[in-house]
Amino acid sequence: MNYQDILKIPTSFPQFSTPFGPIVDGHVIPNQPYKVMGQYTEHFSRYDLLFGVTESESYHTLGALALEEGLRENERDNLLRFYMQTRFDVRPDLALAATLKK
Repeated sequence: MNYQDILKIPTSFPQFSTPFGPIVDGHVIPNQPYKVMGQYTEHFSRYDLLFGVTESESYHTLGALALEEGLRENERDNLLRFYMQTRFDVRPDLALAATLKK
């Protein structure tokens, strides 16, 4: 099966997650990133900072008013709460509290 056939398969998944995200499989991604970075320091120690830019990332998740004027505080908090619950298996409430504190 080629990748185009795979991408045509209908999927459903929660917001802020991906059905085709990076998965530690032991082959392509051999281990957890922090372990790989510790193991291959000669590759990663050359860089003080790695970052990237994505144009229009997730703009489709916001309505026209939010894109034009920004989110209301309660909308922001609800989106962050849902994001933390989706992305953190352990104590998403602490991640949310720390994020809102900043």
